Amino acid sequence: MERKEIAFKLKHRSEMEKNYLTQQEEQQKFHDMATAFFNKYDFTQNHYIIGRRLRVELSDEESSCYANQIIKVKTQGCSQFKLKSKMQKLWEVEVIEKINERNLYCNSFWHCGIMEHGRYAMWEYGGTVYGYLCGYIVESLPDDMEQIKLSEYYKMIEKIEGL
Repeated sequence: MERKEIAFKLKHRSEMEKNYLTQQEEQQKFHDMATAFFNKYDFTQNHYIIGRRLRVELSDEESSCYANQIIKVKTQGCSQFKLKSKMQKLWEVEVIEKINERNLYCNSFWHCGIMEHGRYAMWEYGGTVYGYLCGYIVESLPDDMEQIKLSEYYKMIEKIEGL
């Protein structure tokens, strides 16, 4: 099996496009609520991980302050709060309970079954959702995807970067 690069766009009004747009909307809602949470509790975070667990980059001062509430091992540079910690419980009430987790992840695994061991991307511009796969393609593209030339894909990226 050889590695391949494939570019595509999603067909308008397809299930995959609907899932992608739903997930993007829910991720924006999550981001807005997480930012409000971090501002409310005076976190100086630069990075956090979307998820049920509160995982956020902490300053040295914050790490000291929350030392009894966080686990020792970091994930992608982020400290993770213990399940029964005060901040984790606040996170669940103020952010997680207000998020539709199904929508938050409804398009997360779109590449599974199509490709093994590779990179992938999906993004929207001008009302069209574009995508990219680079890896060992094991299945043909689903009906929701229309393959496009790589040159068309890269042309769109150059157009966006030029804005």
